[in-house]
Amino acid sequence: MTSLPSCSRTILSLFHNLSINSRKFDQIFFKKNLIGKHFLCTVSEGTIIFDRETKRIQRNRAAQLDDYDVCQYVKDEIAYRVADKVFDLTKFNDICIDIGCGSGHIATNLIKENVGVIIQCDMSAGLIRRSRGAADPEVPVLSVIADESMAPFREKSADLVVSSLSAHWINDLEKWFSRCLSILRPDCPLIGAMLANETLYELRIALQLAEMERLGGIGLHISPFVRADDVGSLMSQAGFGMITLDTDELTVGYPNIFALLYDLQGMGESNALRNRSAHVRKDILIAADTIYRSMFSRDDAPCPATFQIVSFIGWRPGPLMPKPAKRGSQKASFKDISKFVEGKVSFPEDHNPKIGKE
Repeated sequence: MTSLPSCSRTILSLFHNLSINSRKFDQIFFKKNLIGKHFLCTVSEGTIIFDRETKRIQRNRAAQLDDYDVCQYVKDEIAYRVADKVFDLTKFNDICIDIGCGSGHIATNLIKENVGVIIQCDMSAGLIRRSRGAADPEVPVLSVIADESMAPFREKSADLVVSSLSAHWINDLEKWFSRCLSILRPDCPLIGAMLANETLYELRIALQLAEMERLGGIGLHISPFVRADDVGSLMSQAGFGMITLDTDELTVGYPNIFALLYDLQGMGESNALRNRSAHVRKDILIAADTIYRSMFSRDDAPCPATFQIVSFIGWRPGPLMPKPAKRGSQKASFKDISKFVEGKVSFPEDHNPKIGKE
């Protein structure tokens, strides 16, 4: 058997029960017979919300699309923002673990000055294949095909854990955050982003109204997303310190509801609720498209779709963990901010700040 590269020998100690491809060391597969049943499911039967197997199939199908890259604009943008926060870190990260890597959206933006080795984890073999070559050629990348909700890495094995637009499909977020905390070494951060509860509210309303009108009831077509203010509570319960959260909204314009649904499939973000409705009738989709336009249409977008993003940073407590400044230690006051602004901003007399705002 060919000898392992030095970086691979170092990384192997991080994993539980791995089978290594001796010809190519950029992929690592779990031996199914070595993983206990309790390790394959993150929550009890009664609390499963999402069908993880369905989500894996959806991602694999998306990875096979010829125009896959065209549909990744939201994931690429958010991954760039996550990576940008990595650039703000003052420390070098020897081992970076990307949980729910997709096709390498975050790895594309990381460089050798930030990280030593990137370990990618995703349950979709198709997306793992697409992630090859995404990172800086000077940064070694290893890929693990496994359910990212398990976060199957040894305790205190990583200097940095990142995750972008994957965690919102995990059934037990509190347990997942706890696993991420255990993976991190002391004084090391988790940086990530996930979709929040206001995501696709326009589509949800349009489908509900269309079904109420024609069926007298509504089906489950849009997955529920976590509330942005609950993420901090979950991270705190898991044991993270110095938690930072921020929310943002991306609005993407589509010509019609069918273009939106197609791109959601291309992103691998179709509905994966365990008790989801089997299908949507064509007449309901046509009616929903009309309702969507009548309620939410804008001049620049017949069918605008909102993606609400909650970004989070949490640190595993340690002696060197960043700490907030002491109260009263500031050297400037908000009332003096005008002194630091060059020049004055003048507005016309008829200026109305409400015009043009949504």
